[in-house]
Amino acid sequence: MSLNYELTCMDKNCVFLDMLADFVSCSPAPPLCHASLQRARSFNNPSPLAGLLFQSRGDFGEWCVDGKPWCLPESHLAIGCTHRGSSSPVPRKPVELWAVALNLEGISAFDFLWENPVRQTTLTSNPGGLTAAFEKTGIRFSDPLYTDPLLLKASLLELFAVARREFTRTPPQNLNRPAPVTRAIGWMGAHSHDPEITLDAVASAAGLSIYHFGRTFRETMGMSPMQYLRKLRVRQSCGLLRGTALRINEIAHAVGFRDPLYFSRLFREINGKSPLAFRKEAGSFTPPSAARE
Repeated sequence: MSLNYELTCMDKNCVFLDMLADFVSCSPAPPLCHASLQRARSFNNPSPLAGLLFQSRGDFGEWCVDGKPWCLPESHLAIGCTHRGSSSPVPRKPVELWAVALNLEGISAFDFLWENPVRQTTLTSNPGGLTAAFEKTGIRFSDPLYTDPLLLKASLLELFAVARREFTRTPPQNLNRPAPVTRAIGWMGAHSHDPEITLDAVASAAGLSIYHFGRTFRETMGMSPMQYLRKLRVRQSCGLLRGTALRINEIAHAVGFRDPLYFSRLFREINGKSPLAFRKEAGSFTPPSAARE
């Protein structure tokens, strides 16, 4: 089987779906490892999995994917992989997330995902049809009555076709964020360790006045720029708590907090537990850097 596709073209999302469809079509039995409706927190260690996510109800909030912020709002569809790991917050309100994942281990055509993970999102225009396609795949994956791999392949291909139409209708544009907000998020990600960051500096990086930038950012992200920055720093601290032996005060300073006590209070407010309790519960986490040498 040959899957020599270029993902640099404008319709790279459809091309990636075509890759998955061709792979499934040529496989005697689809290596489907997950197909279900999730209502709890999502967490994936780095692994050779790729597929589709559909946030049919609610919103988990801000995920951490490949160590970076990522969102999947309600009624949005995503294609992507967990090659570098991903995790969502614990949902505070009822959520429903359809997820389908294929195991691509040993498939050379998808080796590029280790270095260049795919994660693209679009607002859906036909959520009912998409839900039906996910549900059919989930039933055929879990129900022992469906033992014929052709039936599972048929439902997967139908799902990819429905998803492809969604991306064709509404090409994703970085979650439809305004360019200044995208620039600001990237800048904060690169400079979040600096405790001297000000709103003026972030607005300057975005290329807008403070007033215009603050209003645009809040309308897009549902929070102020400095609230986002604080949450970003806390999220970054989670990786250090899982993957290093640094003391709590060292981690606080490393992610941009001057006051370790304020960091601990904010961490508990956002995560519902102290940094120390979080570290104890996350003791089995495998850092992405150690997952594939």
